[in-house]
Amino acid sequence: MDYSEVIKFAFSWFKDAKTWKYVGAMMGISLAVTILAVALEASLSITLGGPNTLALALTGNAEAQGILLIEFVAGAAALLISMYISVLILLRAMDLSGFKHEPISPGKFVRYIILLAANYLTAMLSLLHRKGLLVLITSVLLIIFGTIIAMVAAGDQMISLVSVILLGLGVFLLIPAMVFWAYNSVRLFASHLFFIQHNLGIAASIKSSWKLTQGRVMEIVIAHVLFFLVMLGIGIALAVIHLVIMVPVTLLAFTTPVVLTLAAGILNSIESPILGAVTMFLAVGIYIALFKEHGVEKPKPAAKAAPATAPMHPSASVARPSTMP
Repeated sequence: MDYSEVIKFAFSWFKDAKTWKYVGAMMGISLAVTILAVALEASLSITLGGPNTLALALTGNAEAQGILLIEFVAGAAALLISMYISVLILLRAMDLSGFKHEPISPGKFVRYIILLAANYLTAMLSLLHRKGLLVLITSVLLIIFGTIIAMVAAGDQMISLVSVILLGLGVFLLIPAMVFWAYNSVRLFASHLFFIQHNLGIAASIKSSWKLTQGRVMEIVIAHVLFFLVMLGIGIALAVIHLVIMVPVTLLAFTTPVVLTLAAGILNSIESPILGAVTMFLAVGIYIALFKEHGVEKPKPAAKAAPATAPMHPSASVARPSTMP
């Protein structure tokens, strides 16, 4: 894998005006939600003398509960819109890379959300990795049996020792289970890309990613590590900017606490969409590199079968369809 090309592609959108429009839209949505939340919190603080909104809501305060409901609805709407824009950014990354893809429709976007959930569960439960699934099941069973024994035989030292051993083994096995989870996540990183590009079903997209990344896990991890190191350097520069901005803001916050919350929200509204776009372009960059290693420059959806023609002579060669995903 050409890591320099992958990292270069991850940042290539900085010169693309269309991607900046998408990123700007995400910034605007995040900023609007932040300002709304800060304004509602500030109004409640002024009205009731500064108590915590959540604490007031738990005591049954109707105004605080209303504010939390508004914040929840606004946040959920913003999340869905941002997810849709993130899909548009992925499509733009594919356009810039020369990949063909299917358009995104409302129905397909709903299936995309379901795919993300299914992808997460498949990785966490090791549904495509027998050893990982066995380790996870063993861990869960040991913890359950250990807990039951501890509850049933309370006071018996010998049985209590057995329950402690079972619980200890169960918790210990969670460590390799998490390792398998991370491994599975790497193997399934391209499932949403297959879904968007080839218009595959959810199960087919997940299996296609699993097939594409077979034997390529270390390369994908190295690409992400190099990306992390680049972002670390950028993060250090951003930390200096944060320091310059936040120090005077923090001093002002002693008299006006809402200023600190607003400033932190604004900075997050600016940084998060940029980081999200870079990460999505990185995924497409790795996707490109993996296909190139298989000898395919630009993966395309399967071509439709040609209409039937006159029978060929038996000696004529027949082109075999590609077995690539």
